[in-house]
Amino acid sequence: MQSKAIVILLIILFTSCAFKFKRSYMYDPPEFDKLTCIQDSVSVLWSTKLKAYPQKIIELDSSSLLIGDSRGGLQILNVRTGKQIDYYWKDYMRPIKLYNVINNILYFSAENENEIIAWDLKKAKVVWKQKYKINITRLFKFNKQIFIKYQTGIGIINSKNGEIKRKTSFQNRIIDNYVLRNNKILCLTESGKLISIDSNLKIIDKYKTDISLPQNILLNNDHLVIHNSSGLIKILNLQNEEVVYSKKYDQTIYSSPQFMQGHLIIAFASGKTISLDYSKNTTIWEFSYPGLLSLDCIAIDNKIILPYSKGIIFCLNSTDGSEYWKYQAEKSINYVKLTHRGILYSSGKKLILIGNKK
Repeated sequence: MQSKAIVILLIILFTSCAFKFKRSYMYDPPEFDKLTCIQDSVSVLWSTKLKAYPQKIIELDSSSLLIGDSRGGLQILNVRTGKQIDYYWKDYMRPIKLYNVINNILYFSAENENEIIAWDLKKAKVVWKQKYKINITRLFKFNKQIFIKYQTGIGIINSKNGEIKRKTSFQNRIIDNYVLRNNKILCLTESGKLISIDSNLKIIDKYKTDISLPQNILLNNDHLVIHNSSGLIKILNLQNEEVVYSKKYDQTIYSSPQFMQGHLIIAFASGKTISLDYSKNTTIWEFSYPGLLSLDCIAIDNKIILPYSKGIIFCLNSTDGSEYWKYQAEKSINYVKLTHRGILYSSGKKLILIGNKK
């Protein structure tokens, strides 16, 4: 009986404790201007088995990857070797949300916990913890203030303690993405209403886009792209609020469109990808492969990266759609992240970095 009681006590002590980052870090993400690590045919640089599925990955600096997983853990890997160098764990047993890193403070929470933790990466300690009555989906810096986005509105929090200073709510839910333009925050409701608010949370303008259940918004200079999963794409000129392009494609869109060299790259769930010159309503090139495209494509440095869920990754020339290279994974792909060392993807709990060996 005594040994059984000791075991129970150890379990209680273990599950109530938290293992925290031991090292000091400075958030200094590398530049991606001229990415040469995926110039030629790629191969596996390293692979590692994680304890849980990766939810989100952030490059802290040129050597460190921060990973939030599906079971309440955060870990830091060496991007050159894939080896773990630090770990943070608490008994959430829920997926971790990595919101942002602002002024070297990491903001994260466990899904459905509604508690955000502000962690000082340099001092390796908690700055504050705050529980909220709302489900916060985004956290970002704007005009020297920390803003939060929740399901039906926008708020401002105190950076010193996380308390909500003020907030404004809308009648309808707003989609996850937002854009910042001319000192304004642009949000889109699920009913298709575009709302512009200033840094004091005052509503400046509203515009009906006539697109139901929008999935994403994307800004390129003064042109705002809005699309939904059923294939409807609209491009709005924000200077005069005129629709410069509108088309209902007969294909599903899961991957967010990308701008490249003034053209719009659209990847359809069917496996087809097009480069669209929307000013002339002309398709520049088209690429097709029979497979599901549900992950976001990556547009960088005259390259389009298309990660198919079944496990094949294509790298295309964004000018003409010709193939630079392709890579076949051993299993299906459920997460893709571009790093300055190459393309990071996961197959289940296995994390793999591919790129050019130097």
